[in-house]
Amino acid sequence: IHVPEANLGFIIRSLTGDLLISVNSKDDFQKAISLKPGLTQIAVDLRVPLKMGRYQVDLALADANFNILDHWVADPLLTILPSENSVLPEEWRGLINEDVRFHILK
Repeated sequence: IHVPEANLGFIIRSLTGDLLISVNSKDDFQKAISLKPGLTQIAVDLRVPLKMGRYQVDLALADANFNILDHWVADPLLTILPSENSVLPEEWRGLINEDVRFHILK
């Protein structure tokens, strides 16, 4: 199928259904994507500093009017492995696992 102005949607949800990130291929004024018939490989580049756990990943293809043409849910789930870079106990680590640096300015 030829989709001249495709919209690609990418979603990560927690296992309880909380929407953690939802992006579209036209976000940040990106140019429209034209998909030609045949096999297409798609890469999504983003930082996802989630804490250890399992998450659901969805990818959707829609036309220019946002009519869904295909919807894929990853199987197996996205699994984030533990990171031992914090001195805090697990209950104080939050949902984001991001490297942070402190600097004394004065």
